[in-house]
Amino acid sequence: MQKPISTIVVLGAGSAGLLAALTLKKKLPAMVTVRILRSPRIGIIGVGEGTTPNFPSFLFDYLKLDQERFFREVHPVWKRGIHFIWGPRGEFPYAFGNHYSVSDTGFSRSNGFYSWEKPYESGFIGRLMQQRKVFLPDENNQPRIDDSYGFHLENPRLVAWLEGEAKRAGVTITDAEITDAARDGEHITHLTLEDGGTVQADFYVDASGFRSELLRGILEEPFESFADSLICDRAVVGGWERQEGDPIQPFTTAETMPAGWSWRIDHRHHVNRGYVYSSAFTSDEEAERVFRERNPLVKQTRVVPFISGHYRRSWVGNVCAVGNSAGFVEPMEATALMVLCMELRALAASLLEGRLEVRQTLADLYNRFSASVWEEIRSFLMIHYKFNTLMDTPFWKHCHELPLSPDAARMVTFYQENGPSSFAHDMLLPRASQFGIEGWWALLVGQRVPWKNQPVSPQERQRWAERQLRLERAVQMSLTTEQALAIVDDPAYWQAAATSQVA
Repeated sequence: MQKPISTIVVLGAGSAGLLAALTLKKKLPAMVTVRILRSPRIGIIGVGEGTTPNFPSFLFDYLKLDQERFFREVHPVWKRGIHFIWGPRGEFPYAFGNHYSVSDTGFSRSNGFYSWEKPYESGFIGRLMQQRKVFLPDENNQPRIDDSYGFHLENPRLVAWLEGEAKRAGVTITDAEITDAARDGEHITHLTLEDGGTVQADFYVDASGFRSELLRGILEEPFESFADSLICDRAVVGGWERQEGDPIQPFTTAETMPAGWSWRIDHRHHVNRGYVYSSAFTSDEEAERVFRERNPLVKQTRVVPFISGHYRRSWVGNVCAVGNSAGFVEPMEATALMVLCMELRALAASLLEGRLEVRQTLADLYNRFSASVWEEIRSFLMIHYKFNTLMDTPFWKHCHELPLSPDAARMVTFYQENGPSSFAHDMLLPRASQFGIEGWWALLVGQRVPWKNQPVSPQERQRWAERQLRLERAVQMSLTTEQALAIVDDPAYWQAAATSQVA
């Protein structure tokens, strides 16, 4: 009989390593010790980062972390979706929540059928984004914070807060440089430190980022590249201090560029920008020139290379890689933290199900789950490129000619035959789908991908117009990001929230 896991070592102290340690410490029995090994030579990646709604849910619902402390120390900005400057119509929203794929009361079909000409009319959050508003106020003029939001985060602040939370939970953090590791088949027996010491554990979590020191470096797990379908492989990154009068945008902007696309992420006091491009279609120097031309306020820049894809297995023997150590796809759709949260939920559940034993059947199941997550992301991102005809450059011509994956082709074929049908909600995609049918319909409607003509009656058109008037009145009442932040930054807001929870 296997010895149950009692010691876990997490390699890496970035957001992935700290979240992994926090999750395992909080979700596994108290007698399991969790220790982080942090390289003193590797700094924090000082970039802005966007999340999807699963990230706040993971922090506050799953891990039960303190929201007031998070807001006080991390200074997040709410993200209501993605504003695409993209495709033949020019711009459209991918708003969090369900809009295109659901049917409002009184309508015979899903909202996507009625918002073909004006996608921002599909739902309330899209209308909020259009007018740079963030939340409807409640009867006390407090922000009515729903579940359909992510965050814009400054990575150094996030890592500092996570480190404090990990220590508070009982995680030990040791500064040490790993020089080697010993293995017995597919199991790591110990790590060798630069000072000559060794570290042993029953289970190892590789959160060493793109270096993937254990999974790639020691266990030599093969890498499955997505370079043939997701061809961007570099990003030039920069930013500037927010100018007076420049409103905080409650969304990430994704903008078409000659050899890729550009993001904009708004923080409280500065703006983060990046140009994601393919080195096969432009040089670093040309990408920098175009980036600065579009963003004259940018100061310093740096180029970040990356490879889209994932390792064939994430869990091998007594090692499980998470975050960038397991895989990465380009920054579109803010999938990095989204996948990390899914990985950590699945890992904690698997270890609990196995009574803290390393069971091959559970590792196999985890690896199938992980591979399916990466494959769905690949398929979903491909439709961003396939149907974007906003620019006619060699890069975009190449993207249009790339064949869709079988899963993406299946989704597109259904849509072209049936439109943004609500019937497909629970049938076309796996239950654990990251984007849901809503995400697919948002991108296909947004890019004007046509479906077979299914005319809308004049009566429903009239009701739809009346619905827009009601939404517009609600939007006019709603709060800007600055107004909502001023409220939640006041300690009285959290005191009132705590009192209402007790009551």
